[in-house]
Amino acid sequence: MALHCPRRYQGHLRSLMFEGLSGGSNGINVTAVGTLHVEAASSAGLLNTAIFVDLTADGSQIFIKDTIMRNNGAGANIRTTQGQ
Repeated sequence: MALHCPRRYQGHLRSLMFEGLSGGSNGINVTAVGTLHVEAASSAGLLNTAIFVDLTADGSQIFIKDTIMRNNGAGANIRTTQGQ
């Protein structure tokens, strides 16, 4: 699932399940968002990252709650090319 939204966007993703039965890539791939809440989600068997956030601007907020990430290449990878 790819997510690219204006910086003012506030998103809530709930009760999602990602399974990489044949080696899926990323579960959630975020390139732009204001605030994102991921709640009660699960991922298993993904080749890369369960939640991959690669922002090009600072000021975004990412909240992950009650989420299970297992047997993936990585759990959550969150980075930005600007800001702190």
